[in-house]
Amino acid sequence: MAVIVSHEPDTRLDDVLDAALAQCARVVLVDNASSEEVRRHLRARANAASTLTLIENAENRGLAGAQNQGLEIARSAGVDWILLLDDDSVPAPDMVARLLAGWRSMADRKQVGLLSPRLSDAEGTLKPYLLSSGTGWDLRRGRMVPGAVVRDGVFAIASGSLIRRDVLDVVGPMAGPFFIDYVDIEFSLRLRRAGFEIVGIGDAVLIHRLGEFHETEVLGRKVALNTHSAWRRRLIHRNRVRVWRRFVAEAPAWVAWDVAAALYDVWKATVYETDRQAKLRAILGGFLAGWRS
Repeated sequence: MAVIVSHEPDTRLDDVLDAALAQCARVVLVDNASSEEVRRHLRARANAASTLTLIENAENRGLAGAQNQGLEIARSAGVDWILLLDDDSVPAPDMVARLLAGWRSMADRKQVGLLSPRLSDAEGTLKPYLLSSGTGWDLRRGRMVPGAVVRDGVFAIASGSLIRRDVLDVVGPMAGPFFIDYVDIEFSLRLRRAGFEIVGIGDAVLIHRLGEFHETEVLGRKVALNTHSAWRRRLIHRNRVRVWRRFVAEAPAWVAWDVAAALYDVWKATVYETDRQAKLRAILGGFLAGWRS
């Protein structure tokens, strides 16, 4: 079963739905308070496909809240695997089959709780690797290339993740108060804490969008940088601090890596992006909120 969350989606949602309906026995689409025009289109899609269930939220419950609605339906249905998708992340036609084939190829797969595809985007900003780790300070980059099976991932982006249903019985739902950012990271670290493993399957591909894109020059070369608005920056940095505080004792290497990522985000907002003052204020506000909560 697939669970898709939408909020004011563009036309890519139709591609996501087509791919999910072709690969999954059932699809649950949870819409977070999109416009009436969008809702009419989604209702038409649901009426045309008997395996598509549409849930219409009157208010935006956030990514985590909407995912939990879909996950509860999937758990109640007793399915073995649940696929999470964003409204703009398009799976390759064989992504689910490739994920499961990679899992079946593993002799010791009992504790595998989540399968992650190789991420790709048109702008070339997503890197084909999965951070993997043993314990403590052991942290390395497992290259997600065709044919690769990367073991013991630290976290996986939610969109494209194929999760064993019984994992949810142990780990619990997504963290609703996080709303959108770091929901998947917090869930992944809880999954690892419970003794389950995250595995990346290089043969499975998801075309993913990570934020908005801004083209700029770096050392005389034009590059595309992914970026976020000020309000998203506040959520990102608030939630990352919350995750640092919860998991630093068991994942110190990842926390150190993410602190470096936070500093890079500050540098990027300062040097390359527009609306710098608002974004830097939002980053500072998010850090403070994360430490206070």
